[in-house]
Amino acid sequence: MPSVLDTPATSTPIDLDAAKEHLNLDTTDDDAYVLSLIGAATKHIETITNRALINQTWSQYLDAFEDEIELSRSPLSSVVSITYTDTDGATQTAATSLYDVDAISTPGRVLLAYGQSWPDTRSIRNAVRIQYVAGYGDAGDVPQPIKQAMKILIGHWYEHREPVIAGTIVSNVPISVDSLLMPYRVVFM
Repeated sequence: MPSVLDTPATSTPIDLDAAKEHLNLDTTDDDAYVLSLIGAATKHIETITNRALINQTWSQYLDAFEDEIELSRSPLSSVVSITYTDTDGATQTAATSLYDVDAISTPGRVLLAYGQSWPDTRSIRNAVRIQYVAGYGDAGDVPQPIKQAMKILIGHWYEHREPVIAGTIVSNVPISVDSLLMPYRVVFM
């Protein structure tokens, strides 16, 4: 099930001031570098947890409808639309009465509504597109353990700018990052 990011988040879970406070930086010399670390930490955490931290819009594609569809990014905020290619090759929008949205489960799901049946689709790749919004909302809504993991990761990368430093022990990402993120990892069935 391929997924495509349609509209990225417009902010990050922590801002430059919060990262600099964590790093004990009081100059602007490394601001650009710290901003790049914030972006990298955000992407890293979103990738390993299968979550969108700040609201963003995604499209998930399927070759055909399924009775239960798990969406690839959590937490699910809303489904924008479901479109499909009908048997004649025309793009149609599925009526909202055809499906139910489960934003409580993790991962979020789209389910065929009771007593309904999905329309027939053309037998082509990516015949169905589900566009949805995933994320906690804005930066203030992101759980504190995720923000703390970001700060630890940013601090680690700031102090260890190369993967291996000659004459020292190899330094991995601190185990505390994994521990903080463990409850937020989304596993697909």
